[in-house]
Amino acid sequence: MKRERKIKIAEVSKVNGTSAPVLPKYSSSVINSASGYAKATRPANVGQVSDEIQIFRNDPNFPGHSLADWKKWHIQRHENGKGIERAVDEAWDKFQTVLQSLSTVTKEDVKNWMEDLVYQKTYDGLMVQNAIIEAIANELQVSWQLATPEQESQGIDGFINGHPVQIKADSYRQTGKKHNEEITCPVVYYKKDNKNVLYEYDEDWFI
Repeated sequence: MKRERKIKIAEVSKVNGTSAPVLPKYSSSVINSASGYAKATRPANVGQVSDEIQIFRNDPNFPGHSLADWKKWHIQRHENGKGIERAVDEAWDKFQTVLQSLSTVTKEDVKNWMEDLVYQKTYDGLMVQNAIIEAIANELQVSWQLATPEQESQGIDGFINGHPVQIKADSYRQTGKKHNEEITCPVVYYKKDNKNVLYEYDEDWFI
């Protein structure tokens, strides 16, 4: 029998003997953003750590795999620690820039941010199926229309060249199965990254 289990992050840290640094309140997310803006942890500075941890685990010179071993191994591999020093300097410089910019934020800026989140971004997020249906129809040079409320209740988001279609986030591949939801027409699955909505479809569905 298949069993699904989970382990808390705190338990992982406990087993590995790690602990998070104590930082000023709210600062962790800002430091993380500044580091990202500066690209401070790029491979040239700290390596491709997700790959390097595997190399470290296979290094016979460090059979214990302790946290101290990992730190020593990483320092030796990256210019005796100069790589991470560069990362710190770059993140710190960008952090100072971020702080200066944040000091100019007004309540009106917060209002604009809030309205963009609640209205524009939420609307675009929920209505992405409309944009995908139109994009597919335009590419195939056929007609399209959105589903009526009654058709939506039947699991149809719209029609492309008269053919019904569902538009679902890629995560639906699993959640739909878990809830035994019936798929009655072709499904176009999509993913989002920071700049794009990625989707695939078979043009034969709409001939």
